[in-house]
Formats: sequence, structure tokens, C-alpha cells
Amino acid sequence: MPIEKRVLKIVSDILKIPENKISVNDKLIDLVSDSIQLFELLVGFERELGEKIKYEDVAHIERISDIVDYATFKITNTSSLK
Repeated sequence: MPIEKRVLKIVSDILKIPENKISVNDKLIDLVSDSIQLFELLVGFERELGEKIKYEDVAHIERISDIVDYATFKITNTSSLK
């Protein structure tokens, strides 16, 4: 499954929003109802990547597309994630 689809599925599953109602251009802050959901998303992404996401990196994630870019970078630059 392409990375974009995997990320959208995580967002959809955790936030209980149908995949056809979200896009990579959506801001996470507009989709979540509280900080707990943001934390749950972070854990979901970490689980999918198989590693912790550094705080410095989290600070730069605003949109779903930022997560897709981050995951793409990690997967293509870390042999253990391929």
C-alpha cells in the first residue's frame, strides 16, 4: 500500500473519519478534538514506522502531507524500515 494511503488510513482509523472525508492537505489541528487524539495519532504513526518520532520532527508536522513526507523520508533513508 502506498505511504499516502497508509497515513490516511491511520488518520481515518484513529479519528473515526471516513477516508473519503480527509485529504493530505488537511491540517491535523482541524481534524482532532483534543491533544489526546494528537498523541494517539503520533503513536499510530510511530507504530507504522517502527520507531519513535523525535520531538524536533513533530514540531514541523502541521498537515497530513507533512506526515507522508516524513514517512517517505524515513522509509527511503532507513534500511530497517524498507
